[in-house]
Amino acid sequence: MPYYKIVLWIIAGVAISVILPILRRGYPRVTAATSREFWRLLWDAAKPYLLLGIGSTLTAILIIAGLANAGIQITTWHQALLLGYFSDSTLQKLKPD
Repeated sequence: MPYYKIVLWIIAGVAISVILPILRRGYPRVTAATSREFWRLLWDAAKPYLLLGIGSTLTAILIIAGLANAGIQITTWHQALLLGYFSDSTLQKLKPD
């Protein structure tokens, strides 16, 4: 599998890991909000996760580089998706609230 496809699947995994807590955190407050309040509440819920998602993507790319250096290649889409998801999920658990 070419590296650009691996990176795209990693980004998809990170996106899933970022979107789930945003929906969980923002949904109860957003149901009765107006349109302007909706976007503000969504942005407030998303901010902590977006920068972490960028860092998680870079971390996953570094992991791929380490695996390639060891002679191990990611060969399927689900390996890359899980690598992105797990890298972001792990960093979310380590960040202070």
